[in-house]
Amino acid sequence: MKKKNLKALNQIFKYLVFFIMFYCLFKARTINVSGFYSAAFFVAILAGGQNAFILSPLFVLASFLSGNDLISVCLYAISCVAYIITYIVHKQTKHNYTKLVLNIVLAISLVPFFVVEFNTMNALFILLNLGLSLVFLNVIFNFVVASLNRKVSLKLNTDEILSALVFVMVFASGIKNIHFFSFPFGSIVSYYLIILIAFALSSSTSLLITLSISLGYLIGGANAVCFVPFVLLNLITLVFKKSGKWLTILGAVISFSSSIYFLDNYQTILFEGIAFVVAMVLFMLTTKTFVSELNNFFEGYKSYTPTLLSYTKASLKQKIENTGIVISLVSNVLKKNIKQQISIEDGKELLSNELINLICKKCPNYSMCHALHNDTKTAITNFFANGLVRGKITILDIPPFLTERCKNIPVLLNEVNNMCQKFLKFNVLQNGANEGTLIATKQLDCVNEQLAKLSLAVSEKTIFNTHLADEVEKLLIYKNLLPIKVFCVEENGRYIFTINFKESYVNILDILNEVVGSVLKRPVNASIVDDKTYTVIDSPLCDVVFGVASMSKLETSESGDTYSFSKMGDENALFALCDGMGSGERANEISNLALTLVENFYRAEFDKEQIYQSINKLLVMQSTDEFCALDVCVVDLFKRAFSLYKLGAPESFLKTSDGVEILNSGALPIGIVDESIPKVETRLLNMGDIVILVSDGVSDLFKNSIELKEFIEKLDVTNPQSLADQLLTECKVRSKDAMKDDTTILAFRLFEKKK
Repeated sequence: MKKKNLKALNQIFKYLVFFIMFYCLFKARTINVSGFYSAAFFVAILAGGQNAFILSPLFVLASFLSGNDLISVCLYAISCVAYIITYIVHKQTKHNYTKLVLNIVLAISLVPFFVVEFNTMNALFILLNLGLSLVFLNVIFNFVVASLNRKVSLKLNTDEILSALVFVMVFASGIKNIHFFSFPFGSIVSYYLIILIAFALSSSTSLLITLSISLGYLIGGANAVCFVPFVLLNLITLVFKKSGKWLTILGAVISFSSSIYFLDNYQTILFEGIAFVVAMVLFMLTTKTFVSELNNFFEGYKSYTPTLLSYTKASLKQKIENTGIVISLVSNVLKKNIKQQISIEDGKELLSNELINLICKKCPNYSMCHALHNDTKTAITNFFANGLVRGKITILDIPPFLTERCKNIPVLLNEVNNMCQKFLKFNVLQNGANEGTLIATKQLDCVNEQLAKLSLAVSEKTIFNTHLADEVEKLLIYKNLLPIKVFCVEENGRYIFTINFKESYVNILDILNEVVGSVLKRPVNASIVDDKTYTVIDSPLCDVVFGVASMSKLETSESGDTYSFSKMGDENALFALCDGMGSGERANEISNLALTLVENFYRAEFDKEQIYQSINKLLVMQSTDEFCALDVCVVDLFKRAFSLYKLGAPESFLKTSDGVEILNSGALPIGIVDESIPKVETRLLNMGDIVILVSDGVSDLFKNSIELKEFIEKLDVTNPQSLADQLLTECKVRSKDAMKDDTTILAFRLFEKKK
C-alpha cells in the first residue's frame, strides 16, 4: 500500500512539474505571440511517452493562467486534439514517434491560429513563431526524451547538453516575465536556482546553466546588466560553498550588494532585494538530501558503474584468492595422507612376528622350538618370502625338520596363506587409494592454477570506450529507441556493449545488430539479458560449417566411434573424433566418456597439457586394457587458425585450393599408459579450406595415407557434408558393405560471415 501511495505521489509531482513548465514557457513571448514554445514542449514530452489525456487539461489551464485571452485558450484546447489523436495512434500501433511526424503534428496543431487570427495579425508573425517553435522542438527533442527516459547523471551526449542549455534559456525568458502586481516573482526562482545549482553541481555545469539563464533574461526583455548579479552570485557561491550554507549565503549577500550598482532605479533595487532575500530563505530551507539527489541526478553517477564494477571485481578477486587458498590446503593435506606401500622385505618380517605371536606362542613347545632352534624363525620368515612373491605356499615349502618338530603344520600353513593374501590385497588397495589421491591432488592443483588465472583476469583494468558507446546511443535515438544507458567495454581486443532501455521492445535484436555493426564495421551478435537489457558482442569475421558421415561395424550394434562439435563462446569451435577400442556398447561408453571430458575441460579453459594428462589418468583408472584414439581440433574463428591434437588417431587431411595436405599422426592412444602427450599440428586457414578427420575404420580400407589423400583430391566438392558422404560411400564399396571396423568421417570448412 505504501509503495502504491509513493508511486501516486511521484506521478502527481511529475505532472505538477510539467504544469509549471507549461506556464513558464507560455510566458516566453516572441514577436507578440505566447505559447508556441509551450506547444513544442508538449509535443517533445509526448515523444517521451507521457500521457496526452493528463497533459492536455494542464496545458490549457497553464495557457489560461499565463494571461492569454479566451480565444487563444480555446485555440490551444483545439490543438490538444491533435496531440491526443497522435497519442492514441501511437498506443494502438505501438510504433515509435519520428521527428518528421512530431513536426507535422506541431504544425497541424497551430493551424487554428492561422484560421482565426489571419485577419487581425500579420501572417508573417505567425509563420515566424511557427518556425521558431519547430526549431525549438527539434533542438530540445533529444534532451527532453533523454531526460524522461534516463537520468541526466547517466551521461547526456554533447548534442543533448546543448539542447538542454537552449531549453534553460527559453525557460528563463519565461521566468523573467512572471510578475504579480509589478513584483518579479520570476527573480525569486532565478536567484534560488542559481545559488542551488552552484551549491550542488560542479563549477562548469553551474556556470553554463547560469549563463543560459542570463541569456534567457536578455531574450525576455531584460537589460544586459542582468548578467552581473547572476554571474556574480554564481561565482561567489562556488567560492564559499565548501564552507557550508551560512558562509555561502554571506558570500551571496556580498555579491548581490555589489551588483546593486548596476541596477537602474530604486523600485528595481527594492523588488530585486526582496526577491533575493526570499530566495535565500528558500535555500536555507532546502535539505541536504534534496541537494544530494540533485547532484546525483546531474553528475553524481557518471562514474557509478565503473566504480561499482571496480569494487565488485576487487571483491570477486578476493573471494577467488580465498577459495584458492582453501583448495591448496586441501591438496596439501591429501598429499600428506599418501601412504607408502610396505615392501616385501619389511612385510615378511612384520608377518613373521605376527604369526609367531598368534600361533607359536600358544604352543606348549614354544620355548624349546624357538629358544633352542634358531632355524624355526628363519623357516617362518622364508614362508612369507615365498608367499608374498607367489601369493601362497604349499606343504613342499615346509622343511622336514619343522614337520617333525611342529604339531600344528596344517594350521600354520593355512594362516601363512591367509596372511599373505591379506597383505597383498592391502598393498593393492593402498596403491589404488594412493593413485586416486594423487589424481585428486593433481586436479585440485589444476583448479588452483585456473583460479589464479581467473584472479589475474579479474584484476585487469576494465576499459570503457565512451566514444563508441556515444555513437551507438546516438544511432539508437535516431531510430527512436531510447536507451537509459549504453556501456562499451574492451576486453582482449573485443568490444562488449551493454544496453539498457526504460521499456521493452519487440524484435529489437536485428536493429541492435545493425546499429552496433555499423559503428564497429564488422559482424556483431546481440543477445537478451532480460526484457530491457541486451548485450552486443563483436563477432569473428568467419564461421564454420561441418558435415559427418558414420557407419558402425555391425548395423545392429553401437559404434565405438563418437564425435562432437561445440562452440566455445563465439570465438572458438571444437571438433573431436574419438575411436574407442573395439566396437559395441563398451567402446561407445569409453569414447563418449573421453569426449565429454574433453569438452568440459576445454569449456573450463584448462591448459592443454593439463587437459590430456587429466583425461589420460581418469581413463587409466577405468581399466588397464581399454583406450581411445583421439582427434581434437580447436578452431580460432578470429585468427582463422586451428590446432589439431592427435593421440593415436590416424592421419587427418587439409583440403585447400592448392591440393590436400596430410596431417600426420603421432603419440600413443589415450588411456593406455600413465603419461600421454599429444602430437600437435597448427595451421592458418583460408576461407573455403576443409579439414577432414577420419577414424581407423576409414584409413584401414586404403593402402596408405597417400592413396586416401589422392582420393580426397579427386572430390570436387566444397560442402563438408557432401565430402563426408562421398568418402563413406567409397568405404562401403571397398569393404563391400561389410565394414571391418566402425567408420566415421568428420569434416568442416571455414567461410566468411556477412557483414
